[in-house]
Amino acid sequence: MTDTPREVFLKLVHGVCEERWEDVLDLYAERTDVSHPFHPLKEPAMLSRDELRAHFGGGARPYRGPTLRRRPAAIRVHETADPEVVVGEFRYEGTVVETGEPFTMPGVFVMRVRDGKIVESRDYLDHLSSAAARGRLAEVLDAIRDHHAKDPAAVADGGPAAAAAPGPVSMPTMEPGTFHAPFREQFETFLDEHRARLHGCLDGLTEEQARRSLVPSKTTLLGLVKHGTFIEKVWFDEGITGRPRTEIGIPDTPDESFDLDGGDTVASVQEEYRRACEASRRATADLSLDDELRGNRRGPLPLRFVYLHMLRELAQHCGHADILREQVLTG
Repeated sequence: MTDTPREVFLKLVHGVCEERWEDVLDLYAERTDVSHPFHPLKEPAMLSRDELRAHFGGGARPYRGPTLRRRPAAIRVHETADPEVVVGEFRYEGTVVETGEPFTMPGVFVMRVRDGKIVESRDYLDHLSSAAARGRLAEVLDAIRDHHAKDPAAVADGGPAAAAAPGPVSMPTMEPGTFHAPFREQFETFLDEHRARLHGCLDGLTEEQARRSLVPSKTTLLGLVKHGTFIEKVWFDEGITGRPRTEIGIPDTPDESFDLDGGDTVASVQEEYRRACEASRRATADLSLDDELRGNRRGPLPLRFVYLHMLRELAQHCGHADILREQVLTG
């Protein structure tokens, strides 16, 4: 009998802790897509079992660091409207055998499991805590500084990255004050950084470029930001107040939210999105992560799940925007 997505997630986190690497690898499809959006060096996605084997310490460069003994704790698995997708919250707790030092690594995995195999996973992990446990924090921080120091030069070279780069967006998620901030503060910092990046995808574009259609769907850069306004109002206005969408002034379906009318401009769509994000922050300011939002069509949902969903959706749309912007400006 094929494992459910929930069962696959549980086998994964327990298998990692028990270092049953071949069993862990067998949980993934031969062709998969596994990425770490919070990785400080923006490592590329892993698209095969061979790449995952190297990641887990196998292959030609086996892991040589300290020995970690860990177990998964505080596990919560959230089902979604998509039967293939689950969101798993957990943390690794353990000790470094050589030093006896305890460590904790919180994580959130957003996984798509098809026929009992992981075909896609977005693994949100505390990479700096992981580096500290392995005695590599100073090395990783130096690499982060080097990585970001090189970015301006890369953009200044005038290649595709230069043409495609939107206006500068700060990275508060990489500020030292965020590394060990309370979980809620980290959550909202990451949300706001992704909101800023989506907003910034229209910077410097002409109206024609912002509306240019490059894919069979309705997706355009202007439409992506307009859709951003829609999801903010769905999750943080309808979801909290229960007001109908007609009263809020948004379409009934996500597909319709990409429709552009004659009055939509770069300036007007960006301003509407900015206002929607501000309204979302105000609406959630007095709520706890465990408070339930009762107005969503799926039924009551805790704010922590809504934040997770929004982070996933914003990350996806920022990726869409990066690709479309590069096509528009270098095509």
